[in-house]
Amino acid sequence: MNIFLPFISKASNPTTDFVNLIANDPRQKRVLKHSEGLTLAAQSKVALMIEHNIFDHVVAGIYPNQLARVFVELPDYYAILGNNIESLVMGSKDVNLMFEALANSPSHAKHLFGLTPFFAEQTHIGIGYSEGHNNYWWSVYIAKIAY
Repeated sequence: MNIFLPFISKASNPTTDFVNLIANDPRQKRVLKHSEGLTLAAQSKVALMIEHNIFDHVVAGIYPNQLARVFVELPDYYAILGNNIESLVMGSKDVNLMFEALANSPSHAKHLFGLTPFFAEQTHIGIGYSEGHNNYWWSVYIAKIAY
């Protein structure tokens, strides 16, 4: 049985809408909780990609796990110079279109919906989004946070 934590917002915004699509998709295998730290990491990643005009998991020598550790504590077994937490998509401000692009990619679907044991234990989410260089940039951070 899947139980989903609702994400409630008074006004619709792209990042909240994206989180809701991920959290409430029938393929979702876990309960996702919002993480302010992962949101800050994801938004920082979008800003970094726009600043350097590079769409990649590694920008300016900074890896996703490394960037997230500035804002949250990740498990020790997440490599510092690695990516266990980030999915990226770029192109449109249409939340549904960008969600479908990631959700229909087998490797990204594993991350978004917790379809493997490793990803199933990742229960915290944050999303970054911005416009730059005539494009819309999205970064989805889903991770296990060590407390």
